[in-house]
Amino acid sequence: MAGIEKVCEYSGEHGGYKMYGYKRNGLQIMPQYRKLFRGCSAILYIRKKEEDPLHCKYKGRYYDLIDYCLLVRDNHLQGKVHGFYFNWTTDTKAVIRKLKSITRNYKLKVVYLNKDRWDDLNSSYVSNFI
Repeated sequence: MAGIEKVCEYSGEHGGYKMYGYKRNGLQIMPQYRKLFRGCSAILYIRKKEEDPLHCKYKGRYYDLIDYCLLVRDNHLQGKVHGFYFNWTTDTKAVIRKLKSITRNYKLKVVYLNKDRWDDLNSSYVSNFI
């Protein structure tokens, strides 16, 4: 696992190899900070599957990789990523379920974006760092 995948996106702390288990179909946040996300104002953006999606091979089967982003609007939860928590998955239902559980927001707004709108979201993320 690369070094950046072991860093908590909220605090910037190095979580080590346990971070993979923490972020599985969820946020790359260490457990002690997850309780801060309860009741936060957030929107989950999921990129729609394209005609030629990215694939990963696991145990002889190919899976489509699906990008998603949890956009957190609360100022005290912006973390090191300015409120844009990006990740990828092969199971969007598990992501929706886990993020609803983390945020304790069972009416979490889920928005599916096509490639162009996803690129707009990425460019607004990049503009926060400039």
